[in-house]
Amino acid sequence: MTFYKKRWHNHGRSTSMTLQEKFDTRQDYLRKNFYWCIFGGFALQCVGGSFQCLGGSMSQTRTYPPLIIFGWAIYLAGTALLLIGFAFYAKSKGRNPVWSLLALASIIGWVILIFLKPKNTSTSGQDNSKIDR
Repeated sequence: MTFYKKRWHNHGRSTSMTLQEKFDTRQDYLRKNFYWCIFGGFALQCVGGSFQCLGGSMSQTRTYPPLIIFGWAIYLAGTALLLIGFAFYAKSKGRNPVWSLLALASIIGWVILIFLKPKNTSTSGQDNSKIDR
């Protein structure tokens, strides 16, 4: 019995996952579900902007500072969630999560992030498909 592998029992069968398989499963989960953070962050930004307008930050007659502050708090939470979502997206492409800061550069940054190509994961700079003679 090996102690470095954790065993799960599925319907009478024993399966084991190595650390690399767990990492691949987690990366696959992030790749498939990053968009919930992005959509949620965008929705929170819209709600926060609405609260700011309701609070009177756009009008000159009467303002409600608590509502404006609440709107800004929701807006900033939405921005943070949006950055987290794009960080997961960049990480799923094999890139550094710092790439998510491009999301702050308006729609141009979003387009750059969406069309970001996956990073080549080969460690050597040469082609590994050499023909054996």
